[in-house]
Amino acid sequence: LYAMAEQSGGRNVSAALRYTHSAFDVSLVSQNVQSPFVGRDETTTQLATSYDFTLAKVFASYAQVRRSGSDVAPLAQAMTVRVAQVGVSVPVGQVGAIVASWSQADNNIASPADRTFATIGYTHRLSRRTDLYAMVMSDKIQGNGSAPSTGVGVRHAF
Repeated sequence: LYAMAEQSGGRNVSAALRYTHSAFDVSLVSQNVQSPFVGRDETTTQLATSYDFTLAKVFASYAQVRRSGSDVAPLAQAMTVRVAQVGVSVPVGQVGAIVASWSQADNNIASPADRTFATIGYTHRLSRRTDLYAMVMSDKIQGNGSAPSTGVGVRHAF
């Protein structure tokens, strides 16, 4: 994918590869965006994989975001963010699933740099494209306590 600049220097380039065989799936995506508004580039790369064991589907991903420095004072420092994630989805009956995920994020400029997320929840499929969900997440920042978040909703895929 290539998107031409609307302003000088504001292009967007993206590429994706995907391989699927039976219960195995792997994908690699990379994107580079040049922002004319803050005078910097951002490159995002993500590798993700999953395997469906029928009794459970396991997931893993790794992502990295690199931002160059900027002429705008609050954004002047270059930054790299890395996120690793593992998860599982366990079917419950014909239309439900218990889902769980753990992820670790770190960056090179924020203090403290490390952040850990753990999530567990339930999804209930209403149709091929619509489901209900309820999730509870624990968010822990290095050197601080953890804080819970909850989410309940309806998701529809277009």
